[in-house]
Amino acid sequence: RIVIHAPDISTAAALFLMEAAGAINATVALSSPEGRQDATVEATVRNLRVNQAGIGQAEIRAGIEDLFGVPAIDGAIQARSVTAGGVEVSTLSATAQRSGDTTRFDAQATLDNGAIAQATGALAPENGGYRLTLEQASLGRGPVGARLAEPASLRVVGETVAIDGLTLDVAGGRIATRGSVAETVDLDVRITRLPLSIANLVRPDLGLGGMLDGEARVTGQRSQPDVRFNIRGEAITAAALQQAGQSAIDVRATGATTGRRLDIDAAITSPQGLRATARGGVPLSGVGPIAVTVDLAALPLAALNTVVRGQDLGGTITGSARVGGTLAAPQANFDLRGSGLRAAPLQAAGIASLDAVAAGRFAGDTVTLTSARFSGPQGLALDASGTVPLSGGGLSINLSGTAPLSLANRFLAHRGTQVVGGL
Repeated sequence: RIVIHAPDISTAAALFLMEAAGAINATVALSSPEGRQDATVEATVRNLRVNQAGIGQAEIRAGIEDLFGVPAIDGAIQARSVTAGGVEVSTLSATAQRSGDTTRFDAQATLDNGAIAQATGALAPENGGYRLTLEQASLGRGPVGARLAEPASLRVVGETVAIDGLTLDVAGGRIATRGSVAETVDLDVRITRLPLSIANLVRPDLGLGGMLDGEARVTGQRSQPDVRFNIRGEAITAAALQQAGQSAIDVRATGATTGRRLDIDAAITSPQGLRATARGGVPLSGVGPIAVTVDLAALPLAALNTVVRGQDLGGTITGSARVGGTLAAPQANFDLRGSGLRAAPLQAAGIASLDAVAAGRFAGDTVTLTSARFSGPQGLALDASGTVPLSGGGLSINLSGTAPLSLANRFLAHRGTQVVGGL
């Protein structure tokens, strides 16, 4: 029998180098009839906080038979103000009722944003393992929601998990999975017209929209499976994209994992004229080199005017970058071109637009500008090279060039003076 009476767990948590606070009162009674492990649990939790997770209030009561086998459970959980993984749950209610060897369960949660999650099903022994059956499961708020299209079940025997068929209806779109996971994996996943807005039910700050279609095939050893996929995204919107001046993007990506490496071929376009591709490979485990080539066919700067207001940005940037190094220390060599570059400060100085060519390298949080040339009207030309650290000191830029003196005329006009020539 274990009894916990802790009005404040912060001191005990500090012994385990954890930040935690709150009150826990619990009684756990253990027994082992017929060689199995049974347990009875009664607990209350108040204002519990562990790192970024928390429980405002919880009441737990459960009787569990065969704790380390296929548990048969009678009990209930009631909780409020639960936070975990950035998801905030207002209320959580779950019950389990035993009937013979089968445990039937029913759970419902209401998120802070009003979304409601529900699930009912059963857990029962079967042929040396167990079967988990989901009769109903859903997550929704108003007209947007996801639900089981039909009852689904998983059969687990030892380390083998067989998925008879799991199909989700997501606001009219579908995700279907079938296959098995054992020492080897054999899974097929198909996504059809999946509305990404479903993620906003859990994380409203994402602001996701658009449709996703795709297929994935997972095979190989469970410890190191191989995945081949084909993904197509249409009119994808997101809060992060809006902040980058892009109203929406279309995405096409195919790829495969081999060992601990992902090879990908992807393309992105947007209504604002963005066109870019990325091809190459990256390590999945953090060990190994990055080898990705990014080609920027067009990045119209006018798209940023919705974000940087009053700057009257214009022109287009094109170029390429070869990304290398490692995930912990990425590097890149780049070649960029800008044509018709415009901005309010340039226009205020009498420069209608600029063309630019730049080449350099990024490594160790420092941009090394091998060469850069800016050219404009009336013989304006500026060459630059040097290093630009992204943090700390060490800025070193060399500048040289020529500029027409006529650029100063707008500042001298009130004196009735004009200058000609160049510097």
